[in-house]
Amino acid sequence: MSAKKLLTLKELITHNNKTYYVSTLQMQVRHSWQKEDAKISVYETMVFRANEMVVDYHESLFHRRYRTFEDAESGHAQTIANLPQIIFTCNQYHYKE
Repeated sequence: MSAKKLLTLKELITHNNKTYYVSTLQMQVRHSWQKEDAKISVYETMVFRANEMVVDYHESLFHRRYRTFEDAESGHAQTIANLPQIIFTCNQYHYKE
């Protein structure tokens, strides 16, 4: 993987007449004081509600982190494929719409 290769995947998906925003991106580790951490990137997929196309970034339904670019790409695709189950589980056990 090239050091300059960045990952940003974003999609709006409708399920049961509700819209969700699935975002996977690369970010630097910033919550550490060690100098080496400035060179470390993590990859993260998050799912948010998007009511009337307004994304609620303050409360995610789901999130997952990855160590590699390739795992993040695969994880993004898996999240989209499993989105109905993710939404169902979150609504059953964590969040109520």
